[in-house]
Amino acid sequence: MSLFARALIAAAVFTSTIHALTYVGCFEPPIDLELDTRFRFQSVGWCKQRCISASMLVLGVANGTDCLCGASEPPRSSIVEDYLCNVPCAGYAPQKCGGREFISVYHILEPGQPETTDSPPSESESVSQPVEPTETGITVPEASGANPQDMGELKA
Repeated sequence: MSLFARALIAAAVFTSTIHALTYVGCFEPPIDLELDTRFRFQSVGWCKQRCISASMLVLGVANGTDCLCGASEPPRSSIVEDYLCNVPCAGYAPQKCGGREFISVYHILEPGQPETTDSPPSESESVSQPVEPTETGITVPEASGANPQDMGELKA
């Protein structure tokens, strides 16, 4: 992984420490989330930052590179088995970023918002965990004349 990619991931992790995520499930389209961006260094944390900046509290990742944002969770009738969301995130392979035709959906919790569930989570469900900032020792060089928001974005 390039130094630039590691720096982007470190920045996404460091700046996303306030909002916790709750995994909702793997869903089949269509769902009420809009494509925010395709990004060659996609991760759940990067997508989370994109959705927070758009004031959306539901995010979806798909195809390893797609980030989707929305205001409400999809209907439970669209949920499918988790194994269908098995594509590694292009920017952080240990995470899964949906499937080829399926979307991993997360709910972003506001700071201090308690996690609420109708029933206890099953063994296969993730539990919300806040991410603490860590020092990475990575220095991000300044790029002259480049817009960091456009770096790494894939054109549709």
